[in-house]
Amino acid sequence: MIVGVVMVVLALSVIGFGIYKIHNVKLEEDELKLPIELVPLSMHGFNVRSRLNTEQWQRICNVAHGRYENRVQVCEICGSTGKQQGFNHSLECHEQWEYNTTTKTQKLVRLRSICPMCHKVFHYGLSVKKGYGERALQHFIKVNNLTCEQADQYIMKVKAQIKLKSKVEWQLDLTYLNQNQFKFLKTTFNDREKYNCQFYEF
Repeated sequence: MIVGVVMVVLALSVIGFGIYKIHNVKLEEDELKLPIELVPLSMHGFNVRSRLNTEQWQRICNVAHGRYENRVQVCEICGSTGKQQGFNHSLECHEQWEYNTTTKTQKLVRLRSICPMCHKVFHYGLSVKKGYGERALQHFIKVNNLTCEQADQYIMKVKAQIKLKSKVEWQLDLTYLNQNQFKFLKTTFNDREKYNCQFYEF
């Protein structure tokens, strides 16, 4: 009898702990299919697009989208397209960055081919300013299979992190563009490109 009671208590404890973990999961950016990537205020407008002219940027996008390889034109994250979402284009090119606090460098590490809504999630702060906040939030929740509570906690965390990053004067590293696939740019990029940019906010 006592053994049976103990077993029930243990089972309930395991279930309770499981529920606690589900509702209090620590969401890390590298664990999410679609994270939010806020850019430090000090780096707003300083990016690949602001470093290149319009023609160069379009060719960069074509490489990211795989148009030269006849790749299927769907979002690499959610499998959707902008036209399915009500936009007049299918895909956008997203610049993914890594931040080195030792060298104070914002480094380009990847160019992603994604739909407009996934892009608005990445740039959630700008989306809110432009009236897409709620729609971007719902897309974020859906793609990552989160609860509203989890999403709110994650966004609060990201906002706190970006406040700290915004206090740093970052350098812009675009050496990623020195790869052979971008040789049509006819430029050798370095890790001090910020001051070669013409300010452009996505």
